[in-house]
Amino acid sequence: MLKRILPLALVLMLLLTLAPVAMADQDNGESFFRFNTSTSSPEYSFSEDSSGDGWTYTAATKTMVFNGIDLRSTSSGKTYIGSIPIFRAPEGFTITLAPGSVNYASLYGGTDNGETVTFNGSGILNGDLEFFNLTVNGCTIISSVIRYGSLSLNSGRIITGILDEISALTIQSGSIYVNRAFINYNHKYTYSVKFGNGRDAFTSDISGLRFTDADGNTLTTVKNEDGSLPTYTIAPEQVYINPASKAPLTPSAWATSEVDSAKQAGLVPVEIQTCYRDSVARGQVAQMFVNLIEASSGKSIDDVMKDKGVSINSGAFTDTTSKAVLAANALGIINGVGSGKFDPDGTLTRAQIAAIINRVAKVMDLETTGFTHEFTDVSGHWVDSELGWPVHAGIINGVGNNRFDPNGNLTTEQAIAITNRALAALS
Repeated sequence: MLKRILPLALVLMLLLTLAPVAMADQDNGESFFRFNTSTSSPEYSFSEDSSGDGWTYTAATKTMVFNGIDLRSTSSGKTYIGSIPIFRAPEGFTITLAPGSVNYASLYGGTDNGETVTFNGSGILNGDLEFFNLTVNGCTIISSVIRYGSLSLNSGRIITGILDEISALTIQSGSIYVNRAFINYNHKYTYSVKFGNGRDAFTSDISGLRFTDADGNTLTTVKNEDGSLPTYTIAPEQVYINPASKAPLTPSAWATSEVDSAKQAGLVPVEIQTCYRDSVARGQVAQMFVNLIEASSGKSIDDVMKDKGVSINSGAFTDTTSKAVLAANALGIINGVGSGKFDPDGTLTRAQIAAIINRVAKVMDLETTGFTHEFTDVSGHWVDSELGWPVHAGIINGVGNNRFDPNGNLTTEQAIAITNRALAALS
């Protein structure tokens, strides 16, 4: 009898050891979070203000702010991201990604029904999201997997390896890119997209959404009746999901070669390697200009600042802590908009990028004075004196009829193409 009981006991112990820690806390009715799945790690109550390295929580507004939280760790030469299990978050719980911040954390809800969580801000989150009913407003989410629950994208962009068992998907604005082999934080994940995965398939009302391949071709969705909810199967392993009226995420034909060249040169940050035809924000391209300086000089941005005798002023702006923005500002390449603001979400204009490229050339000790242009619509405009060299070098052109359109908004692909031409001119 003892011989039968002992193996059974060992099996039970093994099952308990392998069971996710989240399961043990799913039904305790408490609202708390901790920064890894160890039961011995500190727990923080949603009823009290708390803070740590790169994060703060304010109980009165039920808001957690990520301002550069970094839970990465390295093992066997690969980089992994630690987790923040969130159990029974209070109704109306919000996570704000601070403007310009890049945050590394995976978040897991504690119940099968999913916590209701809203992401605000214009920062970036690198990490997995599971067991949530998510609403995203303006952020960039880079993830290997978003799974279980619902997803509503009001604005912003999502890049993920898996979108799995999502009960409802709505997109008001912005785009989602699902990629079978997605490279994230130095670790390559190879997953199959789980649309039509043989379990719940893709249970959602997809009316008003457009599914395309990487070339912008519309994909056919196969609908099957399965119980009370319709299911949809989408076969390709690379899928772009946009509102039906939105252009595909791939570059325009004229920009494709320059975008590819810029990516190969290491100029283009991963967070702007989508939505190429959309307007681009000031904060989104700051890292690209830093990459331009590093590629042109062959030095790190820290060494360039040291050579120029300047250093980062961490208090330069009240609305961003981005190192790229602050470094470019220290070098005199990017300025704020007044009152201590940088306006990272503001749209980059043609005048602004022309001036930035001209100033990068000055940092590289190129002579940019004495060059003229023939545009008739910049007389009296502040960019007039900084436009000659970028035009002379063939980096930026007009819009026809001797017009430059200085206040015109810039798309992501235009900004990348201009930066790529600048690298050729500066090299």
